[in-house]
Amino acid sequence: MIVGTSVTIQIAAAIAHDLFDELGATGTSALRFSLGAVILVGLVRPALRRDATTWRSIIAYGLSLAALNLTFFEAIDRIPMGIAVTFAFIPPLVMAVLTSRRRADVGWAALAVGGVVILGGIDRPDSIAGISFALGAGLAWIGVAYAAQRVGTRTARLDGLALAIGIAAIVTLPFGLPHLGVLDPRVLALGAAIAVVGLIVPFALELQALRLLEPRIVAVVYSVDPAIGALVGLVALGEHVSLVQVAGIAAVMVAAAGATVSAAPADV
Repeated sequence: MIVGTSVTIQIAAAIAHDLFDELGATGTSALRFSLGAVILVGLVRPALRRDATTWRSIIAYGLSLAALNLTFFEAIDRIPMGIAVTFAFIPPLVMAVLTSRRRADVGWAALAVGGVVILGGIDRPDSIAGISFALGAGLAWIGVAYAAQRVGTRTARLDGLALAIGIAAIVTLPFGLPHLGVLDPRVLALGAAIAVVGLIVPFALELQALRLLEPRIVAVVYSVDPAIGALVGLVALGEHVSLVQVAGIAAVMVAAAGATVSAAPADV
C-alpha cells in the first residue's frame, strides 16, 4: 500500500506539471483538492457529527495535506522531482535522529549530510526556493503521517479522508479563484486525473496502511520515494540527474531508512 502511495503520488505530480503554466503550482493544488473533495465526499457521504477530538484530528489532517501539496508542487516546479523528494526526506530524517539515542545515528546523519552536499549544486536560478519548499513538504509530511494515523483509528472507511480533503479544498480554494478563467475540459480532465490518481487513491492506501503499521515502519518503506521520484521524473518529464546526484539520492535514502530503524525501541 505504501509503495502504491508513493508511485501514484509521483505519477500524478508529473501529470500536474502540464497544468503549472496555466494555473501555477498553487492553482493546480486548489483544483486538485476541489475536484478531489467533490468526488470523494460525493462517493463516501461522510457523517458530520463527530466528537471534538476527532474533528481536531481531521482538521489537522486536512491542513497538513494542504501544506504538503502546496509546498511539494512549488518545489517540483523549480527543481527535478527526484531531488525535491530527496530534500523532503530531510525533516523526517532529522526527527528520527533526534528521537533516537543510538550512536549509530551519528553515522546515519553524516551519510545524509554527505548526500545533501552532493545534491547541493543544482544549476537553476530558483534552486534555493525549490529546496526550501521541498524541506517544507518534508515538515508537512510528518504532520500528515501522524494526523492520518489518528484519523484512521477514530473514523471508519474513508470518512476521515473525505472530510480532510474537504478542509484542504477550503484552505487552497483562494489560490485557485484567480485562475477560473482558464478552466476548460482539458484542464478539468487533468485536474480530475491528479485528484483521483494523486490524492484519493494514494491517501486512501496510506490511511489503511497506517491503521496496520506504526508511522516509523511506514517511514522506512517510504525510503524508496526519492528513487521513484527520480525515475518518474526521468520517464515522464525528461528530468536527468547525474551519477553523482544519484549517489547523493541513494545516500539520503539509506540514511533515512537506517536512522528510522535505529529509532525503534531496543526490544523491537
